[in-house]
Amino acid sequence: MIFAINEINKNEDLLPNLSLGYAIYDTCNSITRAVEQMFALITGNEVYVPNYQCHINSSLAAVIGESSSTISIAMATILGIYQYPQISYFSSLPALSNKKEFPSLLRTIPSDTFQSKAFAYLVKHFDWKWVGTLAEDIEYGIQGVQLFREEVEKYGVCIAFAEKIPLTFSRATYQQIAETIKSSNAKVIVVFSGDSNLLPLVEEIAKQNITGITWLASEAWSTATYILKENQIKHFEGTLGFAITKSHIPGLHEFLVGLHPFNEPQDMFIKELWENIFECLWNPGVKHDRRECTGAENLEKLTNTFLDTSELRVTSNVYNAVYAVAHALHNLQSCEQGKGPFEEGRCADIHAFEPSQLLHYLKRVQFLDKAGNIQYFDENGDTVPKYDLVNWQRGSDGSVVVKTVGRYDGSKFGVELELDVEAIYWNGGQKEGLAEGPNRVGSLLAVTGFEMESFQK
Repeated sequence: MIFAINEINKNEDLLPNLSLGYAIYDTCNSITRAVEQMFALITGNEVYVPNYQCHINSSLAAVIGESSSTISIAMATILGIYQYPQISYFSSLPALSNKKEFPSLLRTIPSDTFQSKAFAYLVKHFDWKWVGTLAEDIEYGIQGVQLFREEVEKYGVCIAFAEKIPLTFSRATYQQIAETIKSSNAKVIVVFSGDSNLLPLVEEIAKQNITGITWLASEAWSTATYILKENQIKHFEGTLGFAITKSHIPGLHEFLVGLHPFNEPQDMFIKELWENIFECLWNPGVKHDRRECTGAENLEKLTNTFLDTSELRVTSNVYNAVYAVAHALHNLQSCEQGKGPFEEGRCADIHAFEPSQLLHYLKRVQFLDKAGNIQYFDENGDTVPKYDLVNWQRGSDGSVVVKTVGRYDGSKFGVELELDVEAIYWNGGQKEGLAEGPNRVGSLLAVTGFEMESFQK
């Protein structure tokens, strides 16, 4: 987010003579904390008082966040009252498309409604008739599986079993789920879950030596290969999943390696990042076993996930959210009096606009992202529903790598599901595909609704 804001402030063609500022808050995955921070932002006072604002003109333009759908709902309930625009980059719950309940919420991640349809198309394409489902025991998991079930049953597919992954550790439940999988004839299992809650179940599946399963991963864990230990890879290699489309953000890597606590001494996030990456402490104390951070540590010499900008997915959603706000502000600033969208052709004042006026422009914003794709919000405040179909494959060193083997486009004019079948790596190391897979004329197949067309490469 900071990188995007700095980039915009240096751009003479976008918001000329104006600079964007920012304040970053950590919700700590707490609804209570998020609500407190929302009131602090709206009122302009750390000690918040509902419906009281200590500044005549608020400097708050919009809020970017949150990732959790549950927390985004709490935030949207408050922000919607005052019509402050909110853009979430990872909250995919279908309920958030309801503009009567959440009038000022927009998002740069597709609704799970489309992900469930994408899974249904995938199951139909391979003619899988017997499928199991696992749902994390929260709305994300439960609604995702329910929507998938509604879609897939249209194609005559049967649900072999439907289990819930607990939010709190329960060895007995993990053992029971693993036993259900082991005893079922279903060899395809759709899993709507976050990555962290999957860890105990992954361990149990490996412990019971369950293999030969084609796992279908929702976007919350479809690229999270780090959840696997070396001895668990054989149980989950060949996983297929839908992921947020990846993109490249020029200049981001250079920005990241240039971060240093000495350059931004008040930035607590950089200090915390430094401690985690280099396993040191700025003030370790006498009894602590970690060494002291010196500032001589060098980010450029590291190779880790923080500095890897080759697989940007959620990050690009944040980036596009910031640019959406900037373009909306630019359009508001560029308004000609007498031709404005408000009563009697009035324009909003860029230095004293109402939250609802910026929301008006955000709902109608259109711009090209760095990849040349058009970004906009539909009537529900949702982004264009596109996903990459990814596949967990063995790398040359035996590790798991994420490969893109297809795409889903749920926009009105897009080909809905495109597959490179021959590129798929199946559980057990097969490259030729499952026996019950389709007969293929070409290696690239496109599935649109009930129609299937074949294309040669």
